[in-house]
Amino acid sequence: MSTVMICWGMGEGYGHANKIACVTGGLEATGLHVVIAARDRRLMEGVARRRGLACEVVQAPVLPATRSPDVATVFYSDLLLSRGYSDPDRLVEAIAGWRALFEQHAPDVIAFEYAPTAILAARGVDTPRLGFGTGFYYPPAPLPRLIPEHMTGSGVAHDAGYDTALESVNQALHASGLTPVDGLEAVFDPGPVFITGAPEVDHFGHIRRDGRYTGPVSENLSPGSALEWPQGKGPRIAGYLKAGAPGIERVLLRLNRVRARFVLHLSPKKGERPEALARRLPRSTNVQITLRPFDIDAMARQASCFVCHAGNGATIASLMAGTPVFGLDLHPEQGLQVDALRRAGLGDGTHFHAAAGDIGERILALTRHGSRERQRARNFARKYGGATPSPYRELVSGVARLAGGA
Repeated sequence: MSTVMICWGMGEGYGHANKIACVTGGLEATGLHVVIAARDRRLMEGVARRRGLACEVVQAPVLPATRSPDVATVFYSDLLLSRGYSDPDRLVEAIAGWRALFEQHAPDVIAFEYAPTAILAARGVDTPRLGFGTGFYYPPAPLPRLIPEHMTGSGVAHDAGYDTALESVNQALHASGLTPVDGLEAVFDPGPVFITGAPEVDHFGHIRRDGRYTGPVSENLSPGSALEWPQGKGPRIAGYLKAGAPGIERVLLRLNRVRARFVLHLSPKKGERPEALARRLPRSTNVQITLRPFDIDAMARQASCFVCHAGNGATIASLMAGTPVFGLDLHPEQGLQVDALRRAGLGDGTHFHAAAGDIGERILALTRHGSRERQRARNFARKYGGATPSPYRELVSGVARLAGGA
């Protein structure tokens, strides 16, 4: 039996785990053995267990954060430097960790989900490989900005961290006995790439020239049940937000004043007890808050708008239900997703920390019958919502072909 190793080394949360689980299920159906090297092993094991997968989950090497979260992430170099790439010695250790996993499990194919360091480590391995994931994980060359220049001012027009990050990468590669790279673009270049989505929701769809898209798939982010809506009048609005987001109380107070009925899942921050979270959140008769995940597919189909942090998974799930998205982004990746929604006329949004008093009116604008966003969201669902025998069928077939030729 051929073995596929899926590498997840950067990013957090269910979006990564659910996407990997969808792909793993397809691969197992073809008779392949899957080993998942996961940044969050416990989370991945839980998702795999709930889905009845037979895969093996191992811990991936994790680089510690090396920059304050207050430092602006304007370029991909900033992203790398904040995730451990400012320390060549730590990077050497992480590369060695990935190479040890490759040697131990001897995969016939290596598939990268969001794993820049694993991509570097695989330069020393003669194994077929490919990448899959959102467009953010595989930016076009030259590396684009993460925050538009008009939003950052002239003081950060130059990518000052590029050379620093590149020097750190090449020091680590040299120390690892691997060939240096000519540019940081190589850190995000695994070879063939399958972008899990559609051009309309690709973070860089407007500048990408040769994207290979799998088509969007609702990855069943939450296996919970559908919930009852609050009584009263007004459009139905569902949403997923993070209870640990700074200023969440202020945002909820503004939503309380909107003439609409909300069902919101708030995921607790690590270490916070549910009863403590319940005490600190403002409540109202028109906003129902649940600490347990609900069935995002079912609730999005019943809603006129979906409010979230513009994560790719929740965004696609809502659009596949024919429902526009209002994004409250917390970081540049989500901000780029909001930009893509606006370009495609599929939603609106704003930076979470800048959420002003007009967000209620902007959300309501998306819910109105005949709005451009509602119509385009329905068109998106019709375009991509046909019955799919296997999620990510083309991606799974591509991996299986590589495994068969190994």
